[in-house]
Amino acid sequence: MADWVEAIQSGWVQINNTVVPYVKRHLANDLPVQLIPLPVIRYGADLLRGVYVQTFRATPPERNILNNRCQKADLNFTFDENIDLVPLYEVVRKYKKDVLVSFLSDDDPLGSAQFHPEPCAKNSNRSDGSPATVCGNGKRMGCGNLPMITEGQDVMSVLDLSNKAAPLSDSDKTKMNNAFAVNTIQRGTKDDPIDLTDRSPTDNEILVASKSSVMTVSSTSKLRRPPESIPGTVRILPVRVREHMIPMIAKGDVHFVLVETIRKAYFSDCSLTAFLFLVRRYVGPNMYNLTNDDVQTIQRSVKNPSCLKRCSKVIIIRDADQMIPIIRRFLARVRLRVKHKHESKPNPSGTKDGQVSSATEIQS
Repeated sequence: MADWVEAIQSGWVQINNTVVPYVKRHLANDLPVQLIPLPVIRYGADLLRGVYVQTFRATPPERNILNNRCQKADLNFTFDENIDLVPLYEVVRKYKKDVLVSFLSDDDPLGSAQFHPEPCAKNSNRSDGSPATVCGNGKRMGCGNLPMITEGQDVMSVLDLSNKAAPLSDSDKTKMNNAFAVNTIQRGTKDDPIDLTDRSPTDNEILVASKSSVMTVSSTSKLRRPPESIPGTVRILPVRVREHMIPMIAKGDVHFVLVETIRKAYFSDCSLTAFLFLVRRYVGPNMYNLTNDDVQTIQRSVKNPSCLKRCSKVIIIRDADQMIPIIRRFLARVRLRVKHKHESKPNPSGTKDGQVSSATEIQS
């Protein structure tokens, strides 16, 4: 058994902004084909959703190799006996030039991953025959010769990545997305003010993280640049985020929104303390404090500057849009639990049924 496991070739591949382990298997044509876990592609990379593709059930040795690779990369995930694998060339064949593929270092796959600032189209139905682009190692390949190609941080929580008979829950899909996505987290003290002028504006910061995600794999602090002023000043612009129009803070090419604005617009029955706890959980280090100069500029531009006195923390607007449905689902469960708890005993605090007033209630 051990010799069989060692004989199976494996590695890491980056697909768009998702890092994926693979194993090689010789199929009917005797060509070595890279096989990747289908759930990671669907719910991590958000590809092949609602698309029929040929899959192969992972053998016990293949499953062990995938699990060992995740463990060595400090991704505490487990694939079970029901995990299905899909050929990498199926992804390239489906999306052609709308997918970016690069093989990663075996020694440090997460460290060698690079965030792609331009979002690749997802769930595309392109059929123009354009060649797929393979970035990172500089190789280009189309779906025809893909099987012959040779291979060259942070995780929120534990998740069983198995392709269970029942569909994955929304929370499991979200966690899977978060765990394998390449991010552009700027390292630093979470609660210390970060001067927004002390960095160059990049598309990476606007496109932070993968779809519907919170904490993701970091592409390290290499993205930190020497101090450089962002041209222009802070601007306040209206923007629609889901069902509400809210003020957006534009600093150069980077767009932010106040955490307190999101709370009041979408989670008014959640206390600021509890909401900050949730935002930290889902956004992690990508929550910043406005500088005093920025605060003064914004106070002159908004109708209700008092919100800045309560909380001057901001997050990138894309993060805000992605976390809203996640927090909504989570709070719905919390409210139900709080309501049942209050119905079973007196309520001396005067808190309304279902109201989330503290981070303790969220964690309980």
